[in-house]
Amino acid sequence: MEGTDVFDLLAATGPFAEYADKLTLYGQFVGAWDIDATWYEREGGQRKGTGEWHFAWILGGRGIQDVLFASRACPDRFGTTVRCYDAAADVWHVVWMQPYGGEFVHLVGASQT
Repeated sequence: MEGTDVFDLLAATGPFAEYADKLTLYGQFVGAWDIDATWYEREGGQRKGTGEWHFAWILGGRGIQDVLFASRACPDRFGTTVRCYDAAADVWHVVWMQPYGGEFVHLVGASQT
């Protein structure tokens, strides 16, 4: 596989068929989104901003990765989330990373049905 781009190896064209219904929890966001955000500060103030949020299928359709960034941000300030469905536990493992801001979050998500 010499010369293959790592991003091509991650990419998938859609959800893994066997779990397609479960994968819609986050799969519904696949695509590109413009965002308007408001951050509420502890001191009571707030700041507003705009940005973009891009979602795509990865890992044979068993996961979704997104890239989130503020308008005009340099790529070193982007953040990314990888969400992978764990069929055995019927949960999602979610990892958010934004090294510039020192933000690293590990979550387990599940739908309430």
